[in-house]
Amino acid sequence: MASAITRTTIESNAYNDIYSILNTRSNIADPKDPGGVRNRDFILNSDPYTDSLKFDGYPYLFITFPTIEYSSVSADGKHKDIGWKHRIVVRTARDGATSGTTPMGFLNMQAICDDLHETFNSTTIVNQLKLLNIEKPMLEKIGADTTNIEGKGVYEAEYELTYETRLQVST
Repeated sequence: MASAITRTTIESNAYNDIYSILNTRSNIADPKDPGGVRNRDFILNSDPYTDSLKFDGYPYLFITFPTIEYSSVSADGKHKDIGWKHRIVVRTARDGATSGTTPMGFLNMQAICDDLHETFNSTTIVNQLKLLNIEKPMLEKIGADTTNIEGKGVYEAEYELTYETRLQVST
């Protein structure tokens, strides 16, 4: 449930609002759950890297808690410009979302990454975020990698989501 960022929820609502946007299947589709029945966790709040070595949890996306920066303060100290940064990591297995299929992990990765860009470039989402005191969302891909884990190929993409607002921080 999304709630506007306020002076008392600078960190919690920032995280919860972005998590909620990501966890909406019409925004970010889960290739392993095309019907959207939500029979598994696809968007996570921590890195399940070591828990996913059996590969049954792939693909997945996780978002970190935000880092927060105060860049300027009003003369009376009651308002501040605040910036947030989240790291978003997407991982897929080369075999794809379903076992026994031809290697579809690359296509799964592309679909998830395209959904991320489409979501944070959407006028509807940008306007929805503005109502929550989240302005100027910017998604930047900061890394991509492929590796082998226990003989299986894994694709990884890393993003940084930044946004800002001017907020009353004291009364």
